[in-house]
Amino acid sequence: MIQEILERIKAANKIGICGHTNPDGDSIGSCFALANTLYRIGKTPYVYLDENKIKFDSGAGRQFISNKTDIDLFISVDTANIERVDVDIELFKSVDNIVIDHHTSNNGFGTLNLINDTTSSTCEVLYFVINKLVKIDRNIASWLYTGLITDTDNFSHPNTTPTTLRIGAYLMEIGIDSSKINFFWVKSRPLKLFKNLAALSTKLEFIKDLKVVYILVDIEYMQKNNISIDDINSVSSVLNVIPEAEIAISLREIEKNITRVSFRSKRFNVDNVASYFGGGGHHLAAACTIELHPKEAIEKVLDHLRLVKENSKAFFL
Repeated sequence: MIQEILERIKAANKIGICGHTNPDGDSIGSCFALANTLYRIGKTPYVYLDENKIKFDSGAGRQFISNKTDIDLFISVDTANIERVDVDIELFKSVDNIVIDHHTSNNGFGTLNLINDTTSSTCEVLYFVINKLVKIDRNIASWLYTGLITDTDNFSHPNTTPTTLRIGAYLMEIGIDSSKINFFWVKSRPLKLFKNLAALSTKLEFIKDLKVVYILVDIEYMQKNNISIDDINSVSSVLNVIPEAEIAISLREIEKNITRVSFRSKRFNVDNVASYFGGGGHHLAAACTIELHPKEAIEKVLDHLRLVKENSKAFFL
C-alpha cells in the first residue's frame, strides 16, 4: 500500500492535506510533517488548518496553510471517519484521496487507505512513508516527534512500543528541541485554567463503585464563571492524575442540550465507550457528543459504564 501511495503522490502536483476537527498534536504534526516532505520533493502542499489550534511551532509549517480548492490530490491524516475531516467533505471527495491513520475505528474512506492501528500515532505511520520520499530533516523530525509524544503522553501510554521509542530516538538524533516540544504540546496548561480550578473543583464528582471522576458544566455556569471551552478541554487530562479514578470525564454544554463528553483513562478502553455514543478516539483518550443536557448525558454515560464493566476484560488494556 505504501508503494501505491508514493506513486499517487509523485503523479500529483497540488496536494491538499487535512487532519481532524479540533486537531491535536498528532493531527497537526502529521499535516506539517507531510507538507514539509511534499515541498521538498517539488510539490505544492496546501494544509487546511485553523492557525489558532497550533500550540507551538515545532518546526516550519504555517506557510503551507491555505484554503485553495484547485488541487489534484487530497490526503487525510489522523482522521477516523469522513465526518471528522477538517475540510469541506465535498471538496475532499471531489478528487482522488488518500487516508493515512492509526485509529482502530477507521474503516477506510479514501481512494487509498493506509491504516495501522498497532502504531502509537499517525506520525509513526507517516514516518515510514516519509522515509521513502526524503531524508528526514529537523523540520519534519520535529513535527513527527510532536505526534509521537502527543498520542503516547510522552511515551507513557501502553501504545508505546519499542519501535515507537526507536523512532523517537532517531528523531532526537537529528537535532530537534525535544524538551521544548514536550513542554508546549504535552505538559503546559493555560494560566486561565488554574485560575478557574477553584470554581471547577466545586463541580467535581467521584463515583466510587465505577472509579470514575467527572466534572460537568452547562452554558450558564460557564458564562457566569467566565470559563471557556479550552479551559474545560484541559480538565479531563488534569483529572486523570487522580489515582483513585480509572476514568476521568469532562462534560461541557456546547449548545443548549448538546453536550461534548471527553474521556481520559490510565488503562480502561474509553474509545469503546465513546464509540457507543457515536464518537471515538484512542484507547486512553476519546470523545463524543450527546444531544442531552450535561446532567442527563452523564447519567447515560454512567449507566453504560456499569454495563460494560460487567464485561471488563474487553475494556481493560
